[in-house]
Amino acid sequence: RSLLYLLELLLPFLNLNSYNYKPILENYHPIIMINPFFIPTIFIYGFLIYSNIKKMSEHHVRQDYYDATRNIYFNLEERLNNKGSR
Repeated sequence: RSLLYLLELLLPFLNLNSYNYKPILENYHPIIMINPFFIPTIFIYGFLIYSNIKKMSEHHVRQDYYDATRNIYFNLEERLNNKGSR
């Protein structure tokens, strides 16, 4: 059913009737309009992504994440080891 629907959508562009010498897309001219408020957002999002990558590549941030996870796993291991002695 979906393939038939797609074929129906494409039928006017296939131009099956041979007596029509005028192509469908002859007078089709798209007007490309750029929203001027969208242009600064590209730079803003680009800067946010760039700064985030730069932050992730710095060493001390990675060291902080490493220390946090190490403390979490150390406390978990301590709790598991002390469970039997309680």
